[in-house]
Amino acid sequence: MTLLLFLYSILMFSQDKTSRVEYSLIVGEDSKFDNSPVAEYYKEARKNAKYVTFFLDFNDTAMLFYENKKMNSGENNTNFSSAFSGVDGKYYKEKKSNIIFNEIDNHIGHIILKKIDDTKWVLTKESKKIQGYLCYKATTVSTVKNSAGTFKRTIIAWYCPMIPASFGPKGYGGLPGLILELQDRNIIIGATKIELKTKDAKIEIPKNGKLVTEEEYKKLITDFAKKIEDESK
Repeated sequence: MTLLLFLYSILMFSQDKTSRVEYSLIVGEDSKFDNSPVAEYYKEARKNAKYVTFFLDFNDTAMLFYENKKMNSGENNTNFSSAFSGVDGKYYKEKKSNIIFNEIDNHIGHIILKKIDDTKWVLTKESKKIQGYLCYKATTVSTVKNSAGTFKRTIIAWYCPMIPASFGPKGYGGLPGLILELQDRNIIIGATKIELKTKDAKIEIPKNGKLVTEEEYKKLITDFAKKIEDESK
């Protein structure tokens, strides 16, 4: 049965169609927020995370990951949930490239952030099923530097070799299969619906916004923060 499913997956990827995976969001407990100035915001984020969904559209050559804004709009305030998810705008990546184009539209402006994907994964034999697909665990360490110091955290990905596409949420990829679940500390983005080669949607590189590098984006953030500080004096 497993072999038949694998052959079916390969056959599906020979068709000229776009696949779509829908992901849900879980914002788990995090004690560091308990007595922080954003404690109430984080509580709101946890409560409304169930109303946040994402799409990953992909074909044989490229992917696009983004929040399903239509689904997430409504009476429930999902702004804090979206913010704590770490997903910022749209993520475009081509199969044969290590460059991620992240389209962001926020208080800094409408930009396209060009990032280099240099993720180094450690593959394990640990496995579990997600939506009926057998997945394997891979880990990597992410390093973040800011004014408070340098911090490292472990990113966990569950990828599915039966879906031969080296893509995933937020532009993560480079694994021998599609990432069906991504965990960054207490934030989990997990697949809830998988549609292989059923869409006619085109996957195009983001074109709206000013193209900037990671260093240029950091400077934009610093300049904006300084401007706000000066205006508040």
